[in-house]
Amino acid sequence: MYICVCRGISDKQIEAAAQQGITSLEELSESMGVGADCGVCQGHACQVLEAIARQKAT
Repeated sequence: MYICVCRGISDKQIEAAAQQGITSLEELSESMGVGADCGVCQGHACQVLEAIARQKAT
């Protein structure tokens, strides 16, 4: 599913970035541009990052 429509970035791409060490929206924005345009996706992107962080913690 697309999370950032402006940049065409999917949840799977965000998950992959999180697996590679991205831990914050700021890092995600710097590396992929997520949330840098209209910003509507920021909440959903954070949810994906948090879900991956929870998975890593277990």
